[in-house]
Amino acid sequence: MELRATIELGGGRGHGTTAPQERCYHGHLRYYRACGRGGEAAKGVPQGHQGAHEAGSAPSTLVAMVQADVETQGDFVRTLVAEVRDATFASIEDVVAFVTWLDEELSFLVDEQAVLKHFDWPEKRADTLRDAAARYQGLLQLEKQISSFVDDRALHRDAALGKMYSLFEKTEKSVHKFLQDRDAADTKNNLISRYKEQDIPVGWMSDAGLIVKVKLACVNLAKQYMTRVVSEIDGLRGINKDHTRETALFKRLKEQNSEVLLHQGVRFAFRVHQLLVYLALAVSLAALLVLTGVTLTVASVVLVVLAPLLLLTSPLWAPVTVVAIVSVGALLFGCSLTVFALGAGTWAHRHLTGRHPVGARRVGYARGRGRFAGAGGHATGYHGQVQGYDRMKDAVPGA
Repeated sequence: MELRATIELGGGRGHGTTAPQERCYHGHLRYYRACGRGGEAAKGVPQGHQGAHEAGSAPSTLVAMVQADVETQGDFVRTLVAEVRDATFASIEDVVAFVTWLDEELSFLVDEQAVLKHFDWPEKRADTLRDAAARYQGLLQLEKQISSFVDDRALHRDAALGKMYSLFEKTEKSVHKFLQDRDAADTKNNLISRYKEQDIPVGWMSDAGLIVKVKLACVNLAKQYMTRVVSEIDGLRGINKDHTRETALFKRLKEQNSEVLLHQGVRFAFRVHQLLVYLALAVSLAALLVLTGVTLTVASVVLVVLAPLLLLTSPLWAPVTVVAIVSVGALLFGCSLTVFALGAGTWAHRHLTGRHPVGARRVGYARGRGRFAGAGGHATGYHGQVQGYDRMKDAVPGA
């Protein structure tokens, strides 16, 4: 019975499906009833007893068929075991092709799990290969779905916008789930660690890999969303061109609809921007790493090639290097002095001409000191007057 891995993003084998043993049991039960095995023995037996007899006989039939597969397909299964263990892959596409072939071969077994447990089956590697193929195909299908999406103008506005929004939410959740599993702190749950352990290529999982294509496809989705929003707003403005006959309520409703559409468009564009916010950073870091690697490689090659020449000509290079260093130092020192002199002269000129040089904080120091001194003199005189008034009050009786 053919048991296929569930090919969906973030899903492994058996997610959202019936257990393999149960599927196989019911399948053979239907086969058993259709073939009419034991029909002669069931003659004269009531229908209820006949159904119970068939249901009880189906498991024994399944066990017999599994045992027959174990005995007759042993060499075939051992060949598959060797293929799974020794397989090497240059790209994730090779993994997908291998998993497809493996599932087709295993579909000839009556019950995959029941038969394989009798052999030294590399279950961990097989499941990891299926998981990698499922995740890659899920992302690839998602990218194709978004890239090929075309807004259906025949749909109502709400239905069309809701369709695009649902597709983006699906993409956003899938990408976040994939990135969360890829960057998990736990080594057991980290996808890169698991895949590297089984020699599965992981280049497609980087930020510059398939994820970039998915995010860029979202730009196309956002463009179509905003185009539909603008088109609907223009349509609302042109519903009734005779503005003199429009009621105040109708105008208000049109304005509210336009505001709602504009708000939806801006919010959708912002969410797409959030999804793409790390794209430029990731690309820049990747380019920086590449340039750094190229620079270090070229420098190493040049150093290796020129090292013998430098050693042979070291008596000549030593004085030349000293002269060059001294010359460059003197030049830099002279430039620094020139810049300092120009800055000091500019500051002094602005100060002398009363134009408030940089750093003066627009305060006239001489005039400020005079004003502060005058204010201090007035305060001193006022304090003396108050003291004289107090003495006069003490001298006059009853004051």
